[in-house]
Amino acid sequence: MVARIAPIDAAHLGSVMAVQARAYGAQLLEAPEVLGSKLRAPGGACWGAFAPEGTGADAASPGRLCAYAISHAVPAGAALALNKVLAEEEARPAPGAWLYVHDIAIDPAWAGTGLAARLLAEVLNAGRRLGLHRAMLVAVQGADAYWARHGFIAGQAPMPLRGFGDGAVWMAREV
Repeated sequence: MVARIAPIDAAHLGSVMAVQARAYGAQLLEAPEVLGSKLRAPGGACWGAFAPEGTGADAASPGRLCAYAISHAVPAGAALALNKVLAEEEARPAPGAWLYVHDIAIDPAWAGTGLAARLLAEVLNAGRRLGLHRAMLVAVQGADAYWARHGFIAGQAPMPLRGFGDGAVWMAREV
């Protein structure tokens, strides 16, 4: 089963919300207006994986979003906060900005299919097109070992982190 990877935007918000609800515990769910603001961020750094037609559990819903990646530029030193609306001016690429991999979520039915790695590759390519040189994320739900396998290194966040919960780990790598 090979999902199709394509850009997503605010028009996909309902599907993004559905995947988020299946992928995370209640404490990590973000409001529609929050994810919508990030999907509208300039730069085209948000991607989705869509189920192929006539396969497995998705046979009845071909083209259904089965995973997504939301990322955007963040000014150096800007606080990272879970469930906070992103103002458009905060996400404009500028000298010294970071590529923030805000969320890569996989529907549990698609876990282990390599979608996170494929989405991350698209996100990093988008970061390069935006002229960004550093990427960061906040690993939650014990995912720091996974992100380390993809070149992210845990470190002390150079900005405040808010609302990610106990065990959240700030990580970075070159784009």
